[in-house]
Amino acid sequence: MKKNIIVLIIIVLAVLIVGIYLVSAMGGSSKTTKQNENANTAGPITNSYRVEISNSNFTPSELRIKAGDNVIWTNKDSMPHTVTGDSSNEFNSQILEQERSYSHTFNSPGEYSYHCAIHPLMIGKIIVE
Repeated sequence: MKKNIIVLIIIVLAVLIVGIYLVSAMGGSSKTTKQNENANTAGPITNSYRVEISNSNFTPSELRIKAGDNVIWTNKDSMPHTVTGDSSNEFNSQILEQERSYSHTFNSPGEYSYHCAIHPLMIGKIIVE
């Protein structure tokens, strides 16, 4: 009987020690996360927007953003596509296979028309204010 109580006490102590270790480990990582969040809040606030490529279309086909914002195109189609600027080399993706993405940050106001170089009837426009 005494032996059972000693074993039970050892088990309870082991569980407590492991529990304390886990709580302290999680507490440390949440402090690190908080510091990283604060570090990321300095500087200008920018947004990211997504354009989906599917069914041989850019969706949305026209997007209005602010200067400094980022656009991410993701190919959800089964065939390859590109994101190619119409009038400049400011943004031109490589061939995007299915589930591949391309991103570009637009720093200057203006209208940026683009198309798929493989399927020229696929067109889109980014309006940067």
